[in-house]
Amino acid sequence: MKGVKVAIFKEGEVKVGDVSMHYATSGKGRPLLFVHGWTNNWKGYIPMAQYLYKDYQFIGVDLPGFGDSDRLDSYNLKSQADYLAGFINEMKIKKPVVVGHSMGAYVVSTFYSRHPNVASHIILIAPMFLKNNKTAMVKVMGVMYRLLRKSKLAMSAVKRIVDTKRYTYFTAKHINMYKFDKKIIDETGFEGKLKASKEVYVDMGMAISKTHIDDLIEKNTIPVDLIFGKFDKLTNATQARKLLDGRGKYNIEEVDEAGHVLTVEQPEETVKRLVKLIGPSGRS
Repeated sequence: MKGVKVAIFKEGEVKVGDVSMHYATSGKGRPLLFVHGWTNNWKGYIPMAQYLYKDYQFIGVDLPGFGDSDRLDSYNLKSQADYLAGFINEMKIKKPVVVGHSMGAYVVSTFYSRHPNVASHIILIAPMFLKNNKTAMVKVMGVMYRLLRKSKLAMSAVKRIVDTKRYTYFTAKHINMYKFDKKIIDETGFEGKLKASKEVYVDMGMAISKTHIDDLIEKNTIPVDLIFGKFDKLTNATQARKLLDGRGKYNIEEVDEAGHVLTVEQPEETVKRLVKLIGPSGRS
């Protein structure tokens, strides 16, 4: 982005109970709070933030166990959702749009089900539905993680493998990306993964393997909308429409030439779909 003004991020920490949560903000206007995926932290949203900060307030948070936030003894979706609600309260963010990608979509859906009046709008990017046969792999992985949790040595060994470039490039090429782009992975695919604790990686893997997002967002009382990469190998808009039909009011958008990590593959197009769903900032 040579010659183009880019977002300047202000980073900080806030205490939620006894837990310090790291965050970054940029811009002013309607607050958009972003919740990262399973192997990332707030920095995974920097590509999108570059297209948002002039009109909205971007807020990226590291969930406990991820990035530069404090570690816990154990992790699950309910506690992560409650820490997210606590973060919003401590930061005094009024009625944010809350956005979650992949694992973050599970956290945000759980957050909505437990704290339905905190956000003004929920956006789920690449949410995975367990009733979709394509996510059978997630269920199998859940069994593996339950076994791993019994051994710190086993958890450490698996985490070392997951953190390698070879594993990261392999999953990007064959699972996560529409078209493999090593540069994108090198820029966005490692820091968050390396900073995540082995416990949070395993525990959140177990949690998402047995959670049904469609049940969490059923009969929504605030806008809940979804964005998918058109070539996502793990989930898709067609399946979402079938599962959610008659269960609430949802808008579903697709981004072309993108897979599961559309937030970094096609950040500008993903932002366009996001803005279409949430409307203008109202920035003064």
